[in-house]
Amino acid sequence: MGGGQAHSDPPDKEEDRKSPLAAVAGLRLQDAPILFLLYFHTAIRAELTELRRLAVAAAADGKSDSYSREFVVELFRRFEFLKLVCKYHCAAEDEVVFLALDAHVKNVACTYSLEHESIDHNFDSVFYCLNALEGSEDTSKALQELVFCIGAIQASICQHMLKEEKQVFPLLVKQFSFQEQASLVWRFIGSIPVILLQDFLPWVISFSHPDEQEEIKNFVREVVPKEKSLQEVVVSWLDKKHRTGFEFHIELAKGVQPLDGPISIKSKFKFHLIKNPLGWMKAPCFQTNTGNNPIDGLLFWQGAIQKDLKEILAELHQVKTSSCFQNLDFIVLRLKFLADVLIFYCNALEKLFYPVLVDVSNIQLSLPAQDLYIASDIKHLLYLVNYNSQKGITANEFVKELCQKLESFVRNIDIKFSLQENEV
Repeated sequence: MGGGQAHSDPPDKEEDRKSPLAAVAGLRLQDAPILFLLYFHTAIRAELTELRRLAVAAAADGKSDSYSREFVVELFRRFEFLKLVCKYHCAAEDEVVFLALDAHVKNVACTYSLEHESIDHNFDSVFYCLNALEGSEDTSKALQELVFCIGAIQASICQHMLKEEKQVFPLLVKQFSFQEQASLVWRFIGSIPVILLQDFLPWVISFSHPDEQEEIKNFVREVVPKEKSLQEVVVSWLDKKHRTGFEFHIELAKGVQPLDGPISIKSKFKFHLIKNPLGWMKAPCFQTNTGNNPIDGLLFWQGAIQKDLKEILAELHQVKTSSCFQNLDFIVLRLKFLADVLIFYCNALEKLFYPVLVDVSNIQLSLPAQDLYIASDIKHLLYLVNYNSQKGITANEFVKELCQKLESFVRNIDIKFSLQENEV
């Protein structure tokens, strides 16, 4: 991988410089509300370009001391933030926008959802390069590898977004009225966890021209339901001073440094011998200076998830019995948030904890297979929630079906956590 090749622009560089509104020329945000989603594309493109520029500048310097640990940490955290943006942008498109379009144009949701699944995994190569860079003696080569990986993910994501802009957004403008598009945009915004949304919105707006920024702010104010408290909260986010991904993560994760994934976790394991009826065996445990076993943290996660799930189920049963649907939207939001928490928890187990446990104990776990069922259950729950909002089934029918699905889901979660406690 030569230096010249590593520094060359991706093949679609010229396309990336074009306005994201070029595919629907002549339309403005006030004409087609769905175009708001394209401002996410603008921000993602700009951030990828800037991150690659930083890496190219470091590689071009050619000195071993041309970067510092702070440089690696900054890139790491900005890529983590960008990964979150891409993840929830893709999820919101899949669960809200493409699902609605699929009712008019078949196979759109399926095609683009498959591409979305690959985007999240593309970031892994960048994080691997950043981890390798921190401990590498040959920093020049490590930086060249980093530039190559960033260029690859930039080309992949930008090509995907360009295809959406040329093929999907003209269909959205054609198939949905102004009011329907505005409703989709609000549901898109509402599908992103609040703790992230308050940073996503000012971040996205910051990449637009100052004249456009005011237009975007006015548009979002119009899309938000006319509830005083809700309007005040969203407006405060829009007016908030933008923080870079680096600053965002310093606040979000003070004192936390990038880890080498399972390698760092494995280094915290030690072994002791325990006696069982079949002889002596190795048993792993964590070394810790805190006086508490970090594995116990898994039990806290499980307890909190189970507690909230059962509370939500009890509230749904109360709604079903009373036929009072005033708090139903809030209950659904809690359920969506808890689904995000559970997805994060399961991903952390699968990518970090299980591989280490299998490696150090030489056993095979049944838990990863169980996680597939849980992931499927979560997907069905989220589909039901979004299906209700788009197909307009009655509140009674929705609550009844949601109760049935959630009861089954809670049982499966209890089984999974019980297996985890017994095996781990």
